[in-house]
Amino acid sequence: MAATEEKKAGWGNEQMLGCQKEMQGHFMKCFLEGPKPTKTFKEATKEEVCQALKEDDLSARKSMAEMAKGIPHVPGTKSTLYESGTDTLICDVTVYEPENRGDDALPGIVYIHGGAFYFFTGKENFFGVNQEVQALHGSVVMSIHYSQLYEKQFPGQINEVLAAVRWFGSKREEFNMIRDAGFLVMGESAGGCLTIETALHLKEAGELDLVACINPRCPVWFPWAAHPEDVGGIPRPVQEAQFSYCPVNNTYPFYDDIMLEYCVYLRSNGKKDLKNPMCWPWWATDEQLQGLPPIYLEYNECDALGGETRTMIKRLDKVGVKIKAICHTGTFHGGDGFQMEFNFMSEVRHAFAQKFCVPPKKEEEN
Repeated sequence: MAATEEKKAGWGNEQMLGCQKEMQGHFMKCFLEGPKPTKTFKEATKEEVCQALKEDDLSARKSMAEMAKGIPHVPGTKSTLYESGTDTLICDVTVYEPENRGDDALPGIVYIHGGAFYFFTGKENFFGVNQEVQALHGSVVMSIHYSQLYEKQFPGQINEVLAAVRWFGSKREEFNMIRDAGFLVMGESAGGCLTIETALHLKEAGELDLVACINPRCPVWFPWAAHPEDVGGIPRPVQEAQFSYCPVNNTYPFYDDIMLEYCVYLRSNGKKDLKNPMCWPWWATDEQLQGLPPIYLEYNECDALGGETRTMIKRLDKVGVKIKAICHTGTFHGGDGFQMEFNFMSEVRHAFAQKFCVPPKKEEEN
């Protein structure tokens, strides 16, 4: 069932910039002040782990909602919420479109939000405003509101994402998207991981035509808080980046940080999926990576996850994937999202979608 469409009234860029700068400091603060459990994953029950993550999520949501209430909507766009149970959807999604868009078919973009697999829903306005900006350039954007980790573990979240992508593909005519063209799939952090997972799963299912190109931003590749004995040791690039850029609220090594450990081991169903490439793409084989669509990858210089990303860039290039990587100098994990002074990356993503979200060329008949 689709919710009522809203018309957006917005502020100017100066007001948005001021609010985003204030949010940046608050974003870090809300993670610094969160409660820390004392039981390790092995010592805690699953219910205790889920409750700790849920409390952390709800605390962050409340804190960020207060700070983000002044973020403007973008005029000239509209959004529609489609609830789980609509057709084949098994989670909610929001579709953003430009108003007065005319008759031209537009590229489709899939957005998968970040948040360590358990923070936020993607419905928050600090996520939504970015998708409004993206739609305003001339795209139809679907934001996927997958379940929190404390509600569904692997493969629950990726199954919801895949169902949403397939549903979106069935709606090309309804939303007047480019017929027979794949989508740009983009997301940051945990969402960046899910963009890669989406491509890997669809490739295995023979449905990779749904994905024309990928834009992972500061993506997760490796189970960052896995204990060395459970994964055959921590790779040097992962160790070095975690040591150099460990956030002040976390513990180095990451497997000694209980909240990080909870997140990784809950998602992995204990040790079961710690080395499953469909859960953590770091473990993908060359054969699995070969044939993935073009990737425009963004990462942050001062990110504890940067080492694994730099390694994977080389691997993807080596197996023949078209990949372009951009490093946002001087930024922490996801920090480029707060750089509203240079808010042109949405234009770059739109150009990326325009280039690759096109129908496949038909073979010329003899």
